[in-house]
Amino acid sequence: MISKLFAELGSEVTETVEAPHLQVNVGQCDRAGIPVTRITLTAAIRLPPDVHVYAPGTPGYKRITLAIEPQPEFKLQLVTYPSAKILYLPTIREPVAVFAGPSVSVRTL
Repeated sequence: MISKLFAELGSEVTETVEAPHLQVNVGQCDRAGIPVTRITLTAAIRLPPDVHVYAPGTPGYKRITLAIEPQPEFKLQLVTYPSAKILYLPTIREPVAVFAGPSVSVRTL
């Protein structure tokens, strides 16, 4: 399922995707699924120190989003995000909702 959802991983499923400013570990609760069972998919994002990403629902900023293309083989549920932290940006005198720290976990059922 991971290779179907994350085609950029290719035919050989790896569980880590590296990018210049973050690392994403993708996974699922079971390696195999059968009809009418629920599988939890996760994306754990590792951020360098002093780096944050804007949480969903933060107006006026590019927000982080987990987007999965619908597939006829399964039904997607809502994505669950962790609670965001409020970060005050003194330069623009504005509080914004962000994810920060070493790890942010996102999941869908």
